[in-house]
Amino acid sequence: MPDFRPLAHPLRPALNPGLWKRAAWIGLPEIAMVALLLSATLAVRFPVPGLGRTASAFDVALLVLFPVWIVCVRRQGMPWVPRPYLLLGLLMLGLGAGSLIWSVDRGASLVHVIVSIESLLAFAYALTFLRRLRERQWMQLAQLFVVLLVLPGVLLWLGVPGFQPPAEIVPRSGDWWSYYVRLSHPFVGRSNNLAALLLLLVPPLASWAMRTKRLRDVLVALTATTALILTFSRGALLALLIVLAVHLATERTSRRQVWRVFRWALPVLVLAGLMAALNPVTRNLILARLSVTNIDARVDLLAGFWNDVVANWLLGMGAGTGIDVHNTYAQQLLSFGVLGGSWVSATLLWTGVWWFRRHESTRPVLKRILGLGVAALLLSFAVESSFEGNLLRPLIWLVWGMLVSLSTRQSARVRKPRSSRSPSA
Repeated sequence: MPDFRPLAHPLRPALNPGLWKRAAWIGLPEIAMVALLLSATLAVRFPVPGLGRTASAFDVALLVLFPVWIVCVRRQGMPWVPRPYLLLGLLMLGLGAGSLIWSVDRGASLVHVIVSIESLLAFAYALTFLRRLRERQWMQLAQLFVVLLVLPGVLLWLGVPGFQPPAEIVPRSGDWWSYYVRLSHPFVGRSNNLAALLLLLVPPLASWAMRTKRLRDVLVALTATTALILTFSRGALLALLIVLAVHLATERTSRRQVWRVFRWALPVLVLAGLMAALNPVTRNLILARLSVTNIDARVDLLAGFWNDVVANWLLGMGAGTGIDVHNTYAQQLLSFGVLGGSWVSATLLWTGVWWFRRHESTRPVLKRILGLGVAALLLSFAVESSFEGNLLRPLIWLVWGMLVSLSTRQSARVRKPRSSRSPSA
């Protein structure tokens, strides 16, 4: 007897909703991460009606990508967060919100709270979007980030329209010239801001290039290291040299490995010197920008800082308020008082110690390499206030999240999907 049941349509399996969901999931976290990196390096600012303040494209990206992050968390679970970073984020947010009660400038303290929320979101996004990637894929994203960081600074030096210093800076002033003397970023900020991000990325990229010896890896690592030198950020460069010297001395590194480091540094120094010589503004004004006048000015700021701390020693002046003393740890005392500021500073240092302690969920050798940049950045905080920037602090947290995601073992980064079926099924 003939069978009159309808034949299965050849396209019916492709119309399966579950199949479409899995297809849509492929590449979604990686695309979201690329969009986040693009918005971070092209963080064009625009005024916000009614608030009298400006926002950036990075702020918008953090808001737009929140539903994507929720979808990723629902599929893979919450990412694993190291305890020092969790405590630091909660301290920033809790003390900042509490200081709204006594702050001398509630508007600045409110901005600090919003920036703290953005920092935690950027950290969580990096942990979640990168948790499926292996080391080679992670390095490719980090290389893209370096190119996106360095290219706008080169376009600024070349005078390309749209890549000039911020509009609020008076043309031909000292601040305006500093963008052209030292490699800076038209959106992230002047050279010290760019150096803070490159400081975190140079150790893993250089180590990866020395291991693979591939042309692209070597070129990107050379670019990152040369760009770091061209920022002429004395605090960042000195901090990196100190950390590398301590690392080579304490790790009992062989002479061959020490020679590899110096052999790597030689072409970088030559390339940086050539680039500085080709830029007429750098060639003519670099001595003025590196004079001891800036150091004397920072000493004077610290003298005035002590007067403010003595007057507000218990609770501080409030988050995001007070003078810029070019010292991240001193800035915490000014904002939150002796007790709260010391707590934040100690937690900051704890985040650096975490990279050199063993943990069952991390890869120890790779973790120590990544920790070199983190330790150098924390050391540079003693002479820089980069951590207080409204845009730069979330970007630092973003790179911290990237580094943590790479140091975490694959089994801890990706949660295995639950299934009620037996293995035989």
